[in-house]
Amino acid sequence: SGTVRDAAVILSQGGFHSVPVVDGTRLAGIVTSSDLIHYLVEQY
Repeated sequence: SGTVRDAAVILSQGGFHSVPVVDGTRLAGIVTSSDLIHYLVEQY
């Protein structure tokens, strides 16, 4: 299970704009760089 930080690292270091969220082998959703920005704005 990954964290918000894990997703941020993958997005920033990998040059990606979105990462899949999986539950086992099932796609559960997608986290985008915009999602992370919105999350950070809400937290701080």
